[in-house]
Amino acid sequence: MWSAPASTQRKMSHSPNLLPPNLSDGSADPDRQRAGDAPTGKTVWLKRIELFLRVMIRLYVGALVLLLPWTHLWQENRFLNYSPQLSHVATLGVVRGIVSGIGLLNLWIALSDAIRYRES
Repeated sequence: MWSAPASTQRKMSHSPNLLPPNLSDGSADPDRQRAGDAPTGKTVWLKRIELFLRVMIRLYVGALVLLLPWTHLWQENRFLNYSPQLSHVATLGVVRGIVSGIGLLNLWIALSDAIRYRES
């Protein structure tokens, strides 16, 4: 089998350094310097807003998915009217229970995220 010359193999044996010399060791990286410092006010508020939105969206979607299979909207769905086989499967109690279980799991995740939040 053909192999590259030794000079080419030596050049390819290490990966190129894509960062400037002052950033390659991490000493000038502002994120690494602030890792031991207390988080700034802006960072704390962004984390709080992100947590609030994540929990609220999960609560809303979880409640919707938990309750929707047991309403008339689940049976009178115009998309399911095009497929009678799929409509029959969707109205089975097992399928409704699985969908509701996914909604309950989503609610559980949202509440556990809200309870376990700690500002560090």
